[in-house]
Amino acid sequence: MNQNNIVTFFPKAVYCEDNVYANGLSELETAIKTLSENTRRNSVLNVDSSHRAIKTIHTKPEFYSFVKEIKKRITKFLVVYGYDPLMTRDVEISNMWFNISNQGDFLFPHTHPGSLLSGAFYVKSTTENKILFYEHYKNTYMEPSKITDLSMTTKDFECVPGRLLLFHSELEHGTPIQRDPGEKIVISFNTRVKQ
Repeated sequence: MNQNNIVTFFPKAVYCEDNVYANGLSELETAIKTLSENTRRNSVLNVDSSHRAIKTIHTKPEFYSFVKEIKKRITKFLVVYGYDPLMTRDVEISNMWFNISNQGDFLFPHTHPGSLLSGAFYVKSTTENKILFYEHYKNTYMEPSKITDLSMTTKDFECVPGRLLLFHSELEHGTPIQRDPGEKIVISFNTRVKQ
């Protein structure tokens, strides 16, 4: 069969850029550690997370320059995706929080309802950490014997310090159990259009 006869559509898109805010990682880590007593865990967030206690770190002065850099990438992604450049001026970060995880920690697969784009920025990580994105709409009658780009149902990205991921908020994602010792720090956020 000629591969050119296969038509693909309905792609999933994740914006991935490395070395974002690379010179400010240690300052971000310090700012997060200062706030780390405000973290909690629950049955879904199996990490130390500020999500329930502090989810407005984007409004704190020590995060201003970082947020400015993130907003540039949000606009860039939305325009390439096909959104009107004028509309992107009204997109704002609605909430931002941090997660700190160690060996044995994980996040159940989840989405971020009520927002346009979500993002993850890795401040610190061990080499084996990954985030997984899931596609559940597949043929359940019979799995292929070989997974290809046409049949894959998960896509992983390494959690590299300085890496920014942006994705539509309904894209399901989670992190598998962290096997190795060491700390991972991620800043997560959601965006919306100003009302």
